Amino acid sequence: MEEIKQKITEIASAFELFKQKNDERLSAIEKGADAGELKANLEALSAKMTELETAKGELEAKMNRQAKPEDEKQSLDKKAFGLFLRKGADAVLRDEELKSLNTLIGADGGYLVPSEINRSIYEMELDANPMRQVCDVISVETEDVAFPVRTSGAAAQWVGETEPRGKTNAPALASVKPVFGEIMAYPEATQRMLDDAFLNVEAWLQAEIANAFAFKENAAFTAGDGSNKPKGILAYPTAATADATRAYGTFEHVTTGNASTLGTNPGDGLIKLIAAVKAGYLANARWMMNANVLSAFRQVKDGQGNYIWRPGLEAGAPSTILGYPYVVNHDMADVAANALVVMFGDFRRAYKICDRVGLRVVRDELTNKPYVGFYATKRVGGMALDTQAVKMLKVSA
Repeated sequence: MEEIKQKITEIASAFELFKQKNDERLSAIEKGADAGELKANLEALSAKMTELETAKGELEAKMNRQAKPEDEKQSLDKKAFGLFLRKGADAVLRDEELKSLNTLIGADGGYLVPSEINRSIYEMELDANPMRQVCDVISVETEDVAFPVRTSGAAAQWVGETEPRGKTNAPALASVKPVFGEIMAYPEATQRMLDDAFLNVEAWLQAEIANAFAFKENAAFTAGDGSNKPKGILAYPTAATADATRAYGTFEHVTTGNASTLGTNPGDGLIKLIAAVKAGYLANARWMMNANVLSAFRQVKDGQGNYIWRPGLEAGAPSTILGYPYVVNHDMADVAANALVVMFGDFRRAYKICDRVGLRVVRDELTNKPYVGFYATKRVGGMALDTQAVKMLKVSA
């Protein structure tokens, strides 16, 4: 808890300095002076605040994580997996205690990763995968899965006490399937490294796989084209039409009004996004943007001279923009003509991530001697579900 308090204090101090430097920048611009150095200072301070926010969030997540007790079966699975990583499949099959687990080793020498290790990899992925943090994530047994979505609501009509009741239209439903892809990683180690009793080989592999998967997955969930990978939320079409007239499968965008900029009054675009989102989605709404765009909005003030960005200065309290929390996604676009630079809304209702159950690891000690490679693969899919739940800010052409 003391570490969290320290981070909060550092965030507050950095924000006060940020405001001071930004006011100096605005004053220099009004006087026609060169504000280039002040702008660079602001960008550095903004990056520092983002770093502190991330550290605060990681500490809070660590505090909230509860250790899960291992039963006897899980402990044996974990032991077998560790022996497989160090010595290979034969060692597992020769171990008297582990012979009953040989069904976990496939004909290709692969090993289905034990559930507790798979869960640890998933938790580590969250830190570097903002889409997993905010979207709906489920596990599925098969890729042949479809989700029903409502493309139009049921009709209704007002009637008098004695007037006949006509038939109303039923809601229109459609079936939507996620787009799947296979992701792989191939970390390597020497056999001497694996033989080292002091090396926690399971933890090493967890970190290697989690880091490799997290960045690739997030890029796909954000803007993937659906070719051998999930289709990302930004790959769906957008239109400047409201929910009542826009076809299902198309997101609504609001334009900045200025070519290649966030607009004359950047905060206006964000206010329009909030206004465009229906009230039912606002309870769980948040912003998503990259660090450069966040830095730009940190410098924006409202009509009363107050900054629209506010730091979270209590444990568990997120920093906000116009009262709503945000997540930094480095796979979002920088400001450029026609770029979608900000998303806002309820991401859990807008986008679904589907993990095909099972992460498999194949031990390869032949391809690149003297290194031992671990070929890790899994199937994962993604799809837009409710295209009214999230709105996007688009830079004008």
